[in-house]
Amino acid sequence: MKSRFSILTLAFAISLPIFALFRVMLLLRHYADIDEPAYKVVIALFLGVIHDVAFLSYLLIPFALYLLLAPNRFYRSRVNKAIIYLLFFACLYGLYF
Repeated sequence: MKSRFSILTLAFAISLPIFALFRVMLLLRHYADIDEPAYKVVIALFLGVIHDVAFLSYLLIPFALYLLLAPNRFYRSRVNKAIIYLLFFACLYGLYF
């Protein structure tokens, strides 16, 4: 990783496509029930992406603060790397389970 915060970018890169896929799957499953024109459905999907970005931003604030406030010596240690990956996995697991 080049930056401390690249794991946050990875969280966005993993979560946003999964959320979008989930939203499209729900749309296809209930397509017969939709009485709105197609442009309103596209607007709803776009607003969903905006809400996902806001949700992920709030979710990752504590993680970003941890990465920001960790001293360089501790940040480079193996213990910290284990903590970071464990927290990252726990967040993703909790988010998708």
